[in-house]
Amino acid sequence: MNDANREQIELWDGVFGRRWAAHQESLDRVWGSLGDATIQRAAVVEGARILDVGCGCGATTLQLAEMTGPRGLVVGLDVSGPMLARANERARAAGAGNVRFVNADASTYTSDNEFDLVFSRAGVMFFRDPVAAFANLRRALRRRGGLALVCFRDLGLNPWWTVPLAATGTVVKLDPASAPNGPGVFSFANERKLREVIEQSGFVDAIYEPVDFELLLGADIESATDFSVNAGAAAKVLAGLDDELRTLGRRAISQSLSQYAGPNGVTLRAATWIVVARNK
Repeated sequence: MNDANREQIELWDGVFGRRWAAHQESLDRVWGSLGDATIQRAAVVEGARILDVGCGCGATTLQLAEMTGPRGLVVGLDVSGPMLARANERARAAGAGNVRFVNADASTYTSDNEFDLVFSRAGVMFFRDPVAAFANLRRALRRRGGLALVCFRDLGLNPWWTVPLAATGTVVKLDPASAPNGPGVFSFANERKLREVIEQSGFVDAIYEPVDFELLLGADIESATDFSVNAGAAAKVLAGLDDELRTLGRRAISQSLSQYAGPNGVTLRAATWIVVARNK
């Protein structure tokens, strides 16, 4: 365990990892469009060797493995044992022979493989020292190998997060927002910081593209609320409350999400950066 990332590792290897594994299907639904768009920009080719960082329950790992074909290799990397257990189940069910999952911290991970691509769907925002972590990931790449990732822009541009969290705040006092330079969902919101991390870690030819998505939080208000409570913005806050406050929080979130319900479900915007770059 890397001491610098100890808090995040314990969080994702514990209660949050178990909760996300249990809600894998809803996570795949909500995050699917982010992964698809990033994979498209990564220009994955048959036979490629890919490192999928923060792979969680393995959705993008399996998607990438299908694209690389039997001659390729995709290694899914995560610190969450519960989510990797679910990922392995899915890989066995799919008969994916070109997939491996590794429980390790990306900031210190080493491999005998030389990868063609480092990929991440919202899995790289939690490093205490992001420059060191990205430099370590770059060392896993072949010369001129690629980087493709998606992360979130400014908090205020992401109602998928702010709407349910604000509703929770009507029931319980919220902790102050995380420090902008610390690990967290919005740690790369600032374009200047994101550019500094990518460039100081040794990547070149970087493109930073702002891309907005309409995330389908659920087919109806109930399923959208379930996602927000168990795996979305309000999950960490509600996890520490007693049953009565959790019930009140869930009710407040449900009411706030009702205004975003339409014929196709409950959708809210997510504002992201999609970054592609190269090793030197």
